[in-house]
Amino acid sequence: MKRCYYKRVRFKLLFVFSFIFLALSCKKDTESKVHFSVIDNPLLLEVDSEGTTKEYNIQSDGNWRVKPVVDTKWISVEPTEGQGNGSFTLIVHKNTAIDGREIVLAFMAGEHYQNETLTIRQEEGADEKTEEKPYILIEGLSEEKEISDQGLNERMIVRANGEWKIEIPSDIDWLTIEPMQGVGDVPVDVSVDMNKVTASRSATLSLLHNDSPFNTLNLTQQALKQNVGDVILEEDFNWLTVASHVLYTVTGEKRFDNWDADELEHGWKSSVNPVEGSGGTPLLYARYGFVKLGKTSYSGDLISPKLEAIAGKRNVKVTFKAVPYQTQAGTRDDNILNVNVMGPGTIEGSDEFVLDNWPDYDTDPEGVDIWQDPSSTYSFIIEGATEETQFRFLGQDYDMRSPKNPNKNRVFIDDITVTIAED
Repeated sequence: MKRCYYKRVRFKLLFVFSFIFLALSCKKDTESKVHFSVIDNPLLLEVDSEGTTKEYNIQSDGNWRVKPVVDTKWISVEPTEGQGNGSFTLIVHKNTAIDGREIVLAFMAGEHYQNETLTIRQEEGADEKTEEKPYILIEGLSEEKEISDQGLNERMIVRANGEWKIEIPSDIDWLTIEPMQGVGDVPVDVSVDMNKVTASRSATLSLLHNDSPFNTLNLTQQALKQNVGDVILEEDFNWLTVASHVLYTVTGEKRFDNWDADELEHGWKSSVNPVEGSGGTPLLYARYGFVKLGKTSYSGDLISPKLEAIAGKRNVKVTFKAVPYQTQAGTRDDNILNVNVMGPGTIEGSDEFVLDNWPDYDTDPEGVDIWQDPSSTYSFIIEGATEETQFRFLGQDYDMRSPKNPNKNRVFIDDITVTIAED
């Protein structure tokens, strides 16, 4: 009886162990694995005391990470993670210590560490009897770095083994580095403004070590690239919040010579009407989200800011919305809008618009929907515009008195956009 019992127990245990083994095997076989390998399978990188920069290519079909097994500042890895095939750059910084050093890079694929690692060994630096050679560099900024026409704002590190100073020529106002002096390794903020011209530009920085000239650094920024359709100027006048949005209601309008500093800061201007009897003032009026040109028998103008964002000489398209004035009872002003260029450039084709998109107060009592009607959008081309170019809207003429009929030419203007056009 005992022998029989022992056999039954042994059989049951064998069955249980077999089941567990099969379950674990199935789990292992079905577990999703991420393929990962570093090309050429590097195992060891030996570096002299000066340091080096190496790029390694990765083949993978999933997420991967690269990290030192311990935190350290004498190597940098960028990027430290990625997805799919890619690469990372390893920077081994200069060793100024009298001892060599070693660290191991580990790799993860998915959630698992890989068997392969990369050991980095760097030889010792200067010994106690040898004076260390001076050095200063801006890590991340070199003559080979291509600075985009859009500029940059980056945190970089000055590496030096003593006091250092950076000098920028006084005529270079598009590049700043803060701070411009320090001791040893110091983070600095490097800022390069957008290049607004079609020519590249460069600056030569002087690097000083312990107050002595050490080296120069020549930086070049790309020329501005402007494509057809790029926006040069965009204005919706939503910062004007006076009077009424109802077209025929003139109560509360704010004449240009009464605009405050915040309103003037947007750069739009207006001329004083030169006609005797007009009042000797500009006749541009702020409304709620748009502007109005003119009053009764005297018209006004709207002058744009300079098109400072243009690179070089380009053709531009000016698109705008305009609505002619009509009283609530249906009495209509004249409906002519003239445009002209101030500064470089000429208007392609006619400089006169006949505005025939009259508001219908029966279907649109407040004259709001007329702004969304396609008939309210107009455009013209300025050929050969530059950063000094301005354009002007004028309601037909400064003097609308007799014999002109109906002696008025008030116009509402909104939503002005200037874009690069075909040359």
